[in-house]
Amino acid sequence: MRKFILLIGLMAFVSSVFAQLKELSQRELYEKVLNNYKHEGYIDYKGYGDDKPCVVLFFNQYCQYCKIMENNIAAVAPKYRKKINFYKVNVFKIDDYTIERLEIQGVPTTLVKFSDGEWEIYPGVVTRQQIAEMLEELIDE
Repeated sequence: MRKFILLIGLMAFVSSVFAQLKELSQRELYEKVLNNYKHEGYIDYKGYGDDKPCVVLFFNQYCQYCKIMENNIAAVAPKYRKKINFYKVNVFKIDDYTIERLEIQGVPTTLVKFSDGEWEIYPGVVTRQQIAEMLEELIDE
């Protein structure tokens, strides 16, 4: 019985750690992250969203490197969750135009949006230490 209770507790802990990255649809991506992003031929959602900086992981569910990257971000996220929003976006659920405009060449790719609306793209897997350093810079801006 104790093993069962321990297992349930461990599962709850793991699920709470991985719940740090909320998955966004394409519309939510524009509303919450790219709200100041204007381009021709697309709806401008300016005015929505949050002024907090955010980290967005672009992934697909079949990519092992994406899972590693999600684990790395999720491990560091609890310390910063009050000051930074954490999201993930499945590249199979957004259109090619958005991927092309953001210059996403492959997955995993991490977008870091600063509070002034500017962002940077980081392709590939980034270590937990590198993520922590990046987040510290993001908070200090």
